Amino acid sequence: MLTDRCVPLSFDALETRRLMSGSDDGFGFEAYFPEGYSHAGISEFVPLTNPHDRDVRYELHARYEVGERDQLISEGVVPARSRGGVTISLAGRPDLMLVRPDTPYALVLKAEDALGATISHYDFGTAIGESFSTTPSTRWTFGEGYRDHNWTRDFVLFYNQNDTPSHVITRVFGAGGETVTLELTLDAQRRGGWNFDAQPGLPDGVFAVEVVASAPIVASQSHYEIVTERGFGALGTADGGALAGFIPAIEFEDHGPRVSPDGPNDDHGGHGNDDGDDTDDDHGGHGNDDGDDTDDDHGGHGNDTDDDHGGHGNDTDDDHGGHGNDTDDDHGGHGNDTDDDHGGHGNDDDHGGHGSDDGDDTDDDHGGHGSDDGDEWPANAFLTVLNTSDDVATVTFTFLWRDDDAAPTPREERIVIPANSRGGLSIRELDVPFDEEFGVLYLSDVPVTVTAVVYQAGDAMGIPAATVAATTWDFGEGYMSRSRAGKAVTDDVYVFNPTGASVTVTIEFFFSDGRSVAVTKRLDPMELEDVKVHAEQSVLDLGEDLFYGVRVSGPRVVVAGFEHWDRDLGGGFATIGIPGGEIMSLFDALGTV
Repeated sequence: MLTDRCVPLSFDALETRRLMSGSDDGFGFEAYFPEGYSHAGISEFVPLTNPHDRDVRYELHARYEVGERDQLISEGVVPARSRGGVTISLAGRPDLMLVRPDTPYALVLKAEDALGATISHYDFGTAIGESFSTTPSTRWTFGEGYRDHNWTRDFVLFYNQNDTPSHVITRVFGAGGETVTLELTLDAQRRGGWNFDAQPGLPDGVFAVEVVASAPIVASQSHYEIVTERGFGALGTADGGALAGFIPAIEFEDHGPRVSPDGPNDDHGGHGNDDGDDTDDDHGGHGNDDGDDTDDDHGGHGNDTDDDHGGHGNDTDDDHGGHGNDTDDDHGGHGNDTDDDHGGHGNDDDHGGHGSDDGDDTDDDHGGHGSDDGDEWPANAFLTVLNTSDDVATVTFTFLWRDDDAAPTPREERIVIPANSRGGLSIRELDVPFDEEFGVLYLSDVPVTVTAVVYQAGDAMGIPAATVAATTWDFGEGYMSRSRAGKAVTDDVYVFNPTGASVTVTIEFFFSDGRSVAVTKRLDPMELEDVKVHAEQSVLDLGEDLFYGVRVSGPRVVVAGFEHWDRDLGGGFATIGIPGGEIMSLFDALGTV
């Protein structure tokens, strides 16, 4: 049984002793995520998956941006070959909150062995999901952001896991070629960052970001569209870009629903059957938090009461849509957006994606400006490229469809990105087949950062290209509803073989009740495989509401990604996962035999 809400009264002294002594606590695995924030209108969960044949003990810590720094918010055991997790906060249930409200924090997971871990955060009327990071770096890059006070809120957040301060320099690359530099010093074991909406002097419109730190840190981005209630969360690209990368899947379809600001239903409560008993039934799931296990509450946007519609900040007179105390320096401040935005629902006119589309789909919309039709917010996808080097980059994209008889022939596109600038492609303008899933491999003559952004089904996904291949990939969160499988809920596990030899991979699904299912796939060289969980009968036979995690493993390195859509709720997320086992750069893995 998990003891998610067991917080020792003696914790402060215990934590101090551990930090000062450096004693071995038996936790050989650590993973981090810089984004954490809770109040009465936010739901936040950390699903955990144990793929091992033994129970694994864990601790989950909050490291606050301001005030008292450290808090142990959960400790327990994830049983062998099972999915578990932690409910940090649940919209409408402030009595269950495990953290200090309205105070930004990073999350630190410690465990006896590797766990799959995902952050699931419901805020601003949307959901973001991303895997934790196990690879601190001195350089992080982000290919896609957008600044428009009436439309978006973008945050780039850092966590310094070191015991000494780290000086962090952030360069913001605007669409017009301008560059703005921001600097801060991040104290030991602290979280910080930038609220781009509140920071003066930054360019409006699309932008990209480079982060350079004096000591390794972890960095992530949170992007919220406060009108369409779409958003995504994503880790940056570690090491500042690569010569090769792979995006496991892009798909978009125009028939996804437009989600109203009030959300599709009224009590989508969050993750797991949250009945107040934090035991076997609410381990980071998606579930029924009103006690009525019906079709209307399969997890999502919080308890949609009169004032919080899934999590639009502290619903007081002046900060509906805030994210905490926005201090003078805005270092990560999800701030109290005071005088102006009350939830930030700007002009609901014809913004198709990121801001106003003027109908000229040429110079102004690479990486962001959707198509305007006045009411539908139709789907689109973008590939954005950031080149932080002093040399021109020539980037070749190869589009790979799943290997079957009906798949289109692979195609290539090539673009040139000037030094110290950003650019990209609109997938819609490339005239690729609609409702087709495809992966994208990029190769560049200088290291670059590539991000895919997908807008469909009432939400958005930001997917940084995987720049490594590994023999294991772990994912903390998956959910499937047997009655809605394929019609409203879709989960996909994507596996790409970058090598020059065939490989057999095993995809294991670990469920919250201890059951597991294994699927094997044979992949030819350069083949992309899509395991459609919603069509996998061995999974659907296990029950109606299934909460699970995933491990992908094989004898040779592969790239794996996971994608979840719930079209009833208008929400989704995609993540690359946590690599393990043998890890090598994707550039080195390509063509190896």
